[in-house]
Amino acid sequence: MEKTMKTRKKTGKIMQMGLLIIILTTVLCLSGCSAKEQKEQNGVCRNLITAVSFVQKMERTDENVAEKMLASSEYILSPWELQGIQDHVIDWQNPELEMAVRKEINIYDREIWLRDVWNITGLSVVGIKGNLEALGELKNLKNLFLFLQDTTDLSVLAELQNLTEFGFWSYATQDIGVLADLPNLKKFWFGADDIRNVDAIGCLTQLESLDIYGVDSLQDFSFLANLDNLSSLLLYTDGIKDLTPVGNLKKLEKLDIQNAYITDISPLKELYNLQQIILYIPNVEDIASIKDLTHLRSIVIHKSKISDISMLGNLTELEELRIWESEIENIGVTENYPALKVLDFRNNKIEDIHALAGMTQIEKIDLSHNNIKDIEALRELTGLEELNLCDNHIQDISALENHTNLKVLYLLKNEISDITPLQDLTSLRELDVTLNPVSDYSCVEFVPYLNELQ
Repeated sequence: MEKTMKTRKKTGKIMQMGLLIIILTTVLCLSGCSAKEQKEQNGVCRNLITAVSFVQKMERTDENVAEKMLASSEYILSPWELQGIQDHVIDWQNPELEMAVRKEINIYDREIWLRDVWNITGLSVVGIKGNLEALGELKNLKNLFLFLQDTTDLSVLAELQNLTEFGFWSYATQDIGVLADLPNLKKFWFGADDIRNVDAIGCLTQLESLDIYGVDSLQDFSFLANLDNLSSLLLYTDGIKDLTPVGNLKKLEKLDIQNAYITDISPLKELYNLQQIILYIPNVEDIASIKDLTHLRSIVIHKSKISDISMLGNLTELEELRIWESEIENIGVTENYPALKVLDFRNNKIEDIHALAGMTQIEKIDLSHNNIKDIEALRELTGLEELNLCDNHIQDISALENHTNLKVLYLLKNEISDITPLQDLTSLRELDVTLNPVSDYSCVEFVPYLNELQ
């Protein structure tokens, strides 16, 4: 490498001398030329002078960059030079931003130059406040997260035209009008006390994912109408009272809503591309609106007034069904789910689980906090890896004696006195049978995690 560098320097000097000789010769010839010819020769001189300047600049380049140039047979000009930008020391004007960048590039002992940050594509800055102008130097940023301490001018983001993912969190009011200048954004998420110029989100026509946390003052969601490419939407806000704007997002594949006021989910009935739906909407009683969304693979409903799920029999592609803290008694509809891997009906009013008898493909079941006495229906479900039956009225667990794939088993707070059916379940890693009338635990001493057992 050292020899190559010396050769390069020697070659550079020869190039400079040759170019200077050509310039001098050209100047001498100008005296005998016509005005037109002199004008043409002047242009040649200017080009030659530029070439000399470039050769000199190449010689001044620090050793690290020079090595990179030599390592690449395709190198001609640096990327920033091709964009007409000169390498320079960055004036951060913001200690939080500077420190985040230093951590990203692992440079702490000198000034940061443009060349040091040119290839940064992802950055997270926590606790930032004040001037963000230096962010404009990070031209190749694709992913950016900011935790803003106070109201901040975000207009500099307009210079980051490569941004595809941006998110921020703030306990202050923020103006997001700059989003209108970020047409390439595909993922945007934010949480704030209040937002200004929220309509700018409607300009993000390439947006595929949008998450909104808080901002309960936000009541108008008409901007959603323009987001034709949106495939994922999260709304953890009490601001929205009507899901009609959501019902127009025909490409949605994932929908996650947490809201205390919505009572009607019928606007979702034509979202036929939905594959996952997560609802934390305590005032919903009727979920018949999703009965024809046959591409659904995952349903999660937390804390609702739902008591009837019989209308969901057409959802034969379901792989995950979780309905917690509701009023469900009858789970017969689960017989229609041949692909179901995860079933979670904790905190309901279930007594009869016979519908589960043929579901040999299932891997995880949570039926804790119900009114179950008989678990014979689980006997053939030997593929089970996790089972939670806490807080029921179970006495006999012999149906589990052949469940050799079980890794996690919770039987806390039942009426079990004999746990010998578990003695051959050597795959068990976690077991809890506390708050049962069990006197002898010797048959399960092989279980690594028995810290709940006394």
